[in-house]
Amino acid sequence: MPGMDGVTAIPKIHAVAPRTKILVLTAYTEDRYLTEAMRQGAAGYLLKNTPPDDLVMLIQVTHKGYMQLDPKVGETLSRQLQSQLSETVLSPDKLFSSARSTAFDLGEETLTEEEILDAKGITPREREVLQMIGEGANNREISNCLNISEKTVKNHVSNLFRRLGLRDRTQLAIWINKIST
Repeated sequence: MPGMDGVTAIPKIHAVAPRTKILVLTAYTEDRYLTEAMRQGAAGYLLKNTPPDDLVMLIQVTHKGYMQLDPKVGETLSRQLQSQLSETVLSPDKLFSSARSTAFDLGEETLTEEEILDAKGITPREREVLQMIGEGANNREISNCLNISEKTVKNHVSNLFRRLGLRDRTQLAIWINKIST
């Protein structure tokens, strides 16, 4: 790309069109490109050797909200996450250092789960969605259980990301399980 690379373009595109799903198509398999693209909000990362017919289908499912990773890239990302999770087991606060509620920093005072959720402005329906995510439910399962559309579930999940300062479902699940204990 003339003028800037694709990873640099991701936050600029999101600044203009926040709901745009960006699917990176690249020749780069290096960890640093993958990590930075995902950190900047890419909805997927595919290699240029992806067959054209597959690419059309992958673009369509990305548009529906599914993250797409080239299998080779997926292995790399999995290794990185396993490494981070090992570190997190030793120090859980690393994962949440930017998203921790001030409620956790009140010294001797301990707040209940309900008080923390109230402080974050989490609605009763969002609490139900959050609890089900903590139990490992996917959007379809949540939709069926709560008798709401999958699109509504996605909206609740997006609101939870924003309110809690988290970026993915794994962090949501860990967060709710952390405050519930």
